[in-house]
Amino acid sequence: MKEKRITRLSSLKRMGYFYYSLIEILYCASNAASAYYVALFTQNGISNTSVGLILAANSAAGFLFPPLLGILADKFRSKRMTLMVVFGIALVSNALIPFCGSSVILMLITTTLGSASRFSGMSLLDTWVVTEISKPDLDGTRIHYSAIRSWGSFGYATAWVIFYPIISVSGAIVDISFYLCSCAAFFAF
Repeated sequence: MKEKRITRLSSLKRMGYFYYSLIEILYCASNAASAYYVALFTQNGISNTSVGLILAANSAAGFLFPPLLGILADKFRSKRMTLMVVFGIALVSNALIPFCGSSVILMLITTTLGSASRFSGMSLLDTWVVTEISKPDLDGTRIHYSAIRSWGSFGYATAWVIFYPIISVSGAIVDISFYLCSCAAFFAF
């Protein structure tokens, strides 16, 4: 009886591996559009000076927001709830970025929110997954985080492989990458 129970728990742990790996894939894929910021700004006719200011604000948001959202997650006592809010912000900001057009202020606000959610989300996701998988099974087995995190890199790279032919070969505008990333954030959400 005990052996059957251990086997069942091990199979559930494997399902957790696939669950957490899928979230890593989708969340990292939803971040891939950020590499197209400069192409989108250029396409919309934003000046080089404004591009530099927007990217500087994005870097500052990426530096400042992860600790703040970590404190918020601790205050709510739920990394997962905070992570869902961050996924929602990423979804909305990715979807809105192409609609900002040549408005520097709108682009600054939207991309900065996107960067804040992107960097905070990665920190929260890593912390949440490590916390969840560090609980051993009855038979003492654990899932190694590095195996799950590598799927995030796979998701990011796969998104790039998909975006390249869509944008360069088909002649589609850069905006499509932001919509596809919103879809990935929705499914991760």
